Order: sequence, then structure tokens, then C-alpha cells
Amino acid sequence: MKTNTLFPKLIIAVLLLIVSGTKALAQHDSDELIRLLLRKKLIAQSDADSLYAKEKQQSRQDETNEKENKKHGGKVWGLVYADAIYKAHADSAKRGNLQYSAQSKDSSGFDFRRIYLGYNFAISGRFATEFILSNESETDVLPSGNRSVFVKSANLRWRNIFPLADLVIGLAATPTLTYVGDREGAVWSYRSVERSISDQRKMGLSSDAGVLLQGKFNKQETFGYNFMLGNGSGAKPENDKFKKFYAEIYGRFWNKHLLFDLYGDYERGRLSPYQQAKTTFKATLAFQARGFTLGAELVQQGQQNNTIYTEAKAGEPNAIGTKKDTVSALAFGVSVFSIATILKEKLLIFARCDYFNPDLMFSNKNFYGSAYTGNTVQKYFTAGLDYLPESNIHIIPNIWYDGFLAASDAYNNVRPLSLFHQDYDLVYRITVSYVFNR
Repeated sequence: MKTNTLFPKLIIAVLLLIVSGTKALAQHDSDELIRLLLRKKLIAQSDADSLYAKEKQQSRQDETNEKENKKHGGKVWGLVYADAIYKAHADSAKRGNLQYSAQSKDSSGFDFRRIYLGYNFAISGRFATEFILSNESETDVLPSGNRSVFVKSANLRWRNIFPLADLVIGLAATPTLTYVGDREGAVWSYRSVERSISDQRKMGLSSDAGVLLQGKFNKQETFGYNFMLGNGSGAKPENDKFKKFYAEIYGRFWNKHLLFDLYGDYERGRLSPYQQAKTTFKATLAFQARGFTLGAELVQQGQQNNTIYTEAKAGEPNAIGTKKDTVSALAFGVSVFSIATILKEKLLIFARCDYFNPDLMFSNKNFYGSAYTGNTVQKYFTAGLDYLPESNIHIIPNIWYDGFLAASDAYNNVRPLSLFHQDYDLVYRITVSYVFNR
């Protein structure tokens, strides 16, 4: 009798395993089978309760596995910034080192300012990787003249290495542009139009190879920090023995409407025949409310022994002497910007105005080398409309202006006097920005 009872239970158990293990069958199908077996008195109520409990446990495990499967795995994504441009006016002295500085008046064309192809892969709940190929400028070309790509990012992220902190190892985004780049949460969110002032004026790196610690001070994520030790060579391989130290702390106040971000970095350049180093300090302050952003970025960079100058002859201030020495520079810039929504998720307006002085320590009593441009103050301005036909597609008509004003009318004949007059570069653009699968 025991053998006869055991045999049908084994068959029933096998049937239930098949039912519960087959994803094509819904949960109520196995419930119906258990009730049917109860009605036929092939199993006892205690057996049914046990099967119900196992079924619920399996269902919870399936849900957990499904969530994990969604978290893990890989994703290919892309980003593109493209422009149609017309240069309406050109600085006659061809000053500046920005994108359109060297182009002549009436230049026009279609071009890509940035192309990203990225791949993110979650190895597990603790580890994830990122890999990005990029083309970013007219210099990223092959000998044939075709566009080339370089490795922008290649890193491993160790999530929650300790509470509220991630460790990133490899080539990764630096803390320099946390809130003024194209990253999620940036207050100057129009990297598609122009880089932030610190990036635009070559006072910071967007990516670097090294070790990065990113963390939060509280569970509400209103206060956080980023610390990094990197090569200081950007996406390029290391070419010296010195390293760059990055540090950033930030806080969000007033129900996260107000952001205050403090950043600094230090990089040694050389030890002989004279020491060189760069020290950067940056502060970002921004107010964000529903559909409106008003922000400012201030940056200052000390450049130790930045250039060589020649002293004037004794008693002859307008004549070049023979004594040479190094002199440090102090670059300073401030950027003010605003973004406002006109039609929710469809139309926005933005404007930004910058002031940049490449050397607050410039002196017209010195004779500088011909490559020195520290006496030329630049004022940058951009404004435009942002139309979104879809959430990840932006069509942005905008203007791009960079004005020049010499800080002194006396340059000791080192440079032609034509460099002292006010002039500007002016470009009209239609920018198209889109991302996919990000």
C-alpha cells in the first residue's frame, strides 16, 4: 500500500516540477493542477500547502533573477553633435585657439564636433565596465584624411566598495566637468553647443587614466565627493613621471534646487632646468527650479614659470635687453549661463556669456616671446533655441561669438600693433544633437 501511494506522488511531483519550471505556463495553471489533485484526493492538504509555498518561493526567485538579468548584460549606445556653420566675421589678427579661430570670413560647411560609440556592461551587481570610442575634432583624422577614433574611456567600476562609494579604475571621466559637461545632472547641459569655460580654455581634462573614488556623504545624495589620481595626459598615453591630483566636493541645498561645487587639481610639469606646475581652483554655483537654470562657473589656474621673458635695457624701457628669466601666469575665467523652458519637453532657450583673461600677471614692462598671448582678454557669448522633435533629438539654431581686447596698448614691439585693436569671430550655426540607447 505504501508503494502504491508513493508512486502517484512521484508522478505528481514530476508534473509539478515541469509546470513550475516551464515559463510558458502561467502561475494559475499550476494552481489549477494542485486544486485538481486535491479534488481527486491524490494529495493531502498538507502536501498542497507545501507545494503552494514552494511555488511562491520559486516565483519570488524568478522575479529576483529577472531583475538581476535586466541589471546585468551589455548595452551599445551612441552620441552625435553635428553642425551646419557660416562664419559671418573673422578677427583680422587671427587670434584665439578655439574651434573657428583659424577659419576665414565666409567659411561654411557641415561637420561633426563629437561622435561617441559606447558600450556598457554590468558584470555583476558589484562590477561594471565602460568603453567609449570617440571622434572629437578636425585633427582626429587618418593619414588618408578620413575620420579616425580614439579610446575616450575604458574602465572598471567597483560599486559600493564601501558604503555610498564607487571605485573606478582605468581611463574615465575626471571630476573637472562633473556639473558643467554632458553628464547626467550637469547644470550647463549644452555641451552640444560649447564646452564649459574650463574645458574650452584648456584648463581641465574631460578624461584621464588613473584611479577615481566617487562617493556620497549621505543617503539622500545631497552631498558628495570625487577624488582622482591620474596621469594628467588625458586620453593620450602617459609621457612623463608626474601625476595629476583631482579633488571635488559638492552639495545640493534648498530641496536640491541650489548647487555649490568646489574643485581643485594640481599637476607638476617639470623639475629642471626650472620647475613648472599648474594649480587649478574652480567653483560652480547654480540655481535650478522647474524649467529654469541660472548658474555661474569661476575658474583660476596658476601656471608656475609658464613662459620666458626678456627684461628691457637699463634706462631704455622700449629696448630689449639681454637678461632672460621665467615668469608665472595666472589665468582667470568666469562664465554665466541660463536655460529656460518655453514649451515643456519641446522648446528651450539658453544663453551664456564668458570673460577670460589668460594672464592676470601680464606686464607691459616685459618683452615676451612671440607665442605669448597673455595680454589678450577674450569675451565669449552664445545663445540659441533648442527644439526637441523627440526626447533624444535636439535641433539647435545658435550664434557663436568670441571677442578680443588687448589688455595693454604697449607690447614693446614684440608683436605687431594690429593685435591691439578690438575684433571678434562670429559664427551662425544649426546644431543637431542626438543620442540612442543611452
